[in-house]
Amino acid sequence: MFSPVLFRFSKPNSCLVLLFFLTSFNQLPWALSKQENRLCHTLFQCGNLTAGFPFWGGARLQPCGHPSLGLRCDNRTNSTFLVISSLMYQVFQVNTTTGTLKLARQDFLGPFCEATLSGETLTPELFELLPDYKTLFAHYLCNPPTHHPLNFSCPHMGVGLMHQKDDYIEHCGGSFNITVPMSYAPEEKHLNVTKLESVLKEGFEVKLRIHEKCQDCKSTGGICSYNDSTPVCCKTNLSSDTKCIPMIPSGSTGLPKKAKIGIGFACGFVGATLIIGFLFCFITRRRKKLAAQYTSKDLSTTMTYSSNTMSNTPTSTTISGSNHSLVPSMSNLANSAYFGVQVFTYEELEEATENFSTELGDGGFGTVYYGTLKDGRVVAVKRLFERSLKRVEQFKNEIEILRSLKHPNLVILYGCTTRHSRELLLVYEYISNGTLAEHLHGNQAQSRPLSWPARLQIAIETASALSFLHTKGNTI
Repeated sequence: MFSPVLFRFSKPNSCLVLLFFLTSFNQLPWALSKQENRLCHTLFQCGNLTAGFPFWGGARLQPCGHPSLGLRCDNRTNSTFLVISSLMYQVFQVNTTTGTLKLARQDFLGPFCEATLSGETLTPELFELLPDYKTLFAHYLCNPPTHHPLNFSCPHMGVGLMHQKDDYIEHCGGSFNITVPMSYAPEEKHLNVTKLESVLKEGFEVKLRIHEKCQDCKSTGGICSYNDSTPVCCKTNLSSDTKCIPMIPSGSTGLPKKAKIGIGFACGFVGATLIIGFLFCFITRRRKKLAAQYTSKDLSTTMTYSSNTMSNTPTSTTISGSNHSLVPSMSNLANSAYFGVQVFTYEELEEATENFSTELGDGGFGTVYYGTLKDGRVVAVKRLFERSLKRVEQFKNEIEILRSLKHPNLVILYGCTTRHSRELLLVYEYISNGTLAEHLHGNQAQSRPLSWPARLQIAIETASALSFLHTKGNTI
């Protein structure tokens, strides 16, 4: 901590000390870049598996890899996991020489009949399925044609059939795709589920689509990193400073839009800091002329003015434990525990919902409203009924749980207000199908009644989500 003696210097020295700190802040982004550059040499490690670029996770920072390629390590089993399109995959092998990845869906590591009824959707910008593998479609809740022999039966899937084409949907309640080796041939009469389970547990291989300019960066001694999804090349010059330059595609010119916004924000922050510094020097001089009994009062006024000036920053931000960008310095955000969850102001959500005019429904904890964010996303905003200590704890728990869970049958939490906001609000993805109550007992029940296969499917998916929550309950 600084000694109080520092504030007893003469007037010129006080301003010199302040300018020293301001010039130090000007060097802060370079120091952070060098630190991240050093940490990008660190590999992700979990058991016998190691991975570098384009992956990140563990001691390897998020800027060192693609945002969608974050690896997780289960220290109990030394198993590595990766989330792709809301599905959890176990990673068996990472081959940096060939740029390939061997993985398997986590729910396929157990009994096939207990798998999640969701198809595999590999992001084409990142993954390319190797030619040694093919896709099959598992149709369930079927009334299959009598001539089709590849059928199976599962407790929660009913009668199903396996086919290479997704053209039996009119006979079945749903389908999902699986990836198997080209050598795998389903039995002609009745599907051998045990054999299928063994094949699925072996997993499949994909090739990573690494940006070609990243390879050029590595060949020149640089470290390829990412700013959001834009690849950048980080190099250390002779003065030991690390500069990360966006690798812009040949058809584009200038800096990316986000980079321009970041530069503008940084310039504005530096300008505001200089203004506050000069005001501090001015007020310090005036304090010398005031009576001793007013000294503490003037100091308090100065600090209040400084904090008010600093609060003129964007009204929403994303809080992340590894984010070193210039974010609002409000104490309630800086100390927030909701890492990775976007924070909205009450005014933003009041505008998005048109003053909470369109009600979607209500439950035991709050009312849900329809809204549209400034970026065009349609959302559902939950407004808690009351603001008590118990409600604040429920508010924090719901954020803590939903931010770390991804499941096809659970809504996605986009963000929230802070617990210091005038009201506690949660922002979810909007589900356009309406509520289950409307389909069972409301207007939808009369105009479009649910068929029994559809009701069974809803029950199955609900049970799948509940089972997922119970399974993850011990790790939350």
